[in-house]
Amino acid sequence: MQKPNGFFLIELLVYLILFSFFIVLFMRTFAFSTHQLGVQNNQAYAVVQLYATEQQMIRDFEKAPTGETDWKCVADTQVIWHAGSTDIGWCFENNTLVRKAGTYNTEKQQWKKKTTTLGVKNIRKGSFTLSWASNGENEQQLSLISLKLETNNNKKPAKHTFCVSPRNRVLT
Repeated sequence: MQKPNGFFLIELLVYLILFSFFIVLFMRTFAFSTHQLGVQNNQAYAVVQLYATEQQMIRDFEKAPTGETDWKCVADTQVIWHAGSTDIGWCFENNTLVRKAGTYNTEKQQWKKKTTTLGVKNIRKGSFTLSWASNGENEQQLSLISLKLETNNNKKPAKHTFCVSPRNRVLT
């Protein structure tokens, strides 16, 4: 008996089932890998954003005035001071740490001209603390600026603390 040329219908169905199985397996692996890459990308972006904000804050706080009267606003969620020809401020707005530079009106408690730079996003809680020390002449001198943050990136809360001593370039 002679063998017929070509494939049987059953062989074709077996090949299609195997091919479909491998395609589904590949697509699930690809989807999982893509999702993990996205999560890692978001985490890396949050770390870079935190580092860049930290560096900008260090530069600003190192140049901050040490006299208590040179500060325009000192609050738990906002600090503003006069630096040269402009005012610099850091505050929390809509769960984001924001840097503002421009002209701040202390009587109206608002900015006239300003440029805003976004810093760290996804902040659950944040606060500024300024530590003052007496200089011996009935004046208070700024000795330490600290910022405490609780971020919520990718549903993982993290706590960060930055401490800067103006003019002394001390970071802890």
